[in-house]
Amino acid sequence: MLILTEKDQNKMINTSDLPEQTFTSVPRVIHDEMATPDISVDPERLAETMRELGVSEQGISDTTVYMDPKSRLQTFGTHYPNMIGRLRFRSIPEIQEAEGDIVRLSTVMKGKPRTAEEVNRTLVHELEHRAQEERHDPKLTQGHIAIYGLALAGAIIGNRLGGSKTSRAIGTAMGAAIGHSVGYIIAPHERQARARAREVTSNAVMTK
Repeated sequence: MLILTEKDQNKMINTSDLPEQTFTSVPRVIHDEMATPDISVDPERLAETMRELGVSEQGISDTTVYMDPKSRLQTFGTHYPNMIGRLRFRSIPEIQEAEGDIVRLSTVMKGKPRTAEEVNRTLVHELEHRAQEERHDPKLTQGHIAIYGLALAGAIIGNRLGGSKTSRAIGTAMGAAIGHSVGYIIAPHERQARARAREVTSNAVMTK
């Protein structure tokens, strides 16, 4: 960025001779192409998306994106801090080498491969959480309080509504699930990530 002093304001500046800023940072991508042969990932385009969301060059190079080939029932993707992500995927050696945050993207839902467009929308959503983490966005803390607080409240209410020991156990589980779902809908950081997924278009994930 060029900053003009007061003396420079009335001068014509030829910027054609200024060196162009180049970016070389790319995130680490773990993608088993044998498991998901219909899609490919471009790390350069992935890095461009991260820059658009405000992630720093250091943050880009430290991030690991995992293209999850397992069929999932609900979660399209997840953002993990490093330690939690490595514990969650402790059976995957490549993830144990991750230096920073880990972003998991589901490539198969309920046995059906997801399209590149669907995965790209999830990508932007989860990378916005990566950006929130890096800038210490207070919406993250507020959102986690909303999600886990409502899950706890739902569990307590469900437990008290039950009569027998079995019904109380079922009520606790159902109440926690309902509270968690409501918390996810209203959590500030999730609302922000959903909005960014509508605003920002990524083509980092492509159909072969």
